[in-house]
Amino acid sequence: MINKKTKAGNVTKNVIKNLKEGVESKENKVVKSRIKIKTTKIKGGF
Repeated sequence: MINKKTKAGNVTKNVIKNLKEGVESKENKVVKSRIKIKTTKIKGGF
């Protein structure tokens, strides 16, 4: 019984974590792409 409860708790925690990470990764991708554009201009296309 305890294991089932903790499993369910972990699943919901993971789902929330994944949702948060998904949102963060989307934001990071946007930021990274902006940084990439800046760095490529500085490095001369590399």
